[in-house]
Amino acid sequence: MSEPKTELDPDFSPQYFTNQEAAKKQGVRFCNDRGYYVDEAGALVRDRFGQPL
Repeated sequence: MSEPKTELDPDFSPQYFTNQEAAKKQGVRFCNDRGYYVDEAGALVRDRFGQPL
């Protein structure tokens, strides 16, 4: 069995299961209200495509 990807895939939505797993591995989550990935403190860290801000 292959290891889940650790990079966010911009070709898929943040709700796509591989992006959710990659976000979890990176310690971030997608905030639907803000439209960005945020860290544990709620700071914006990546855009909706997974690119660093």
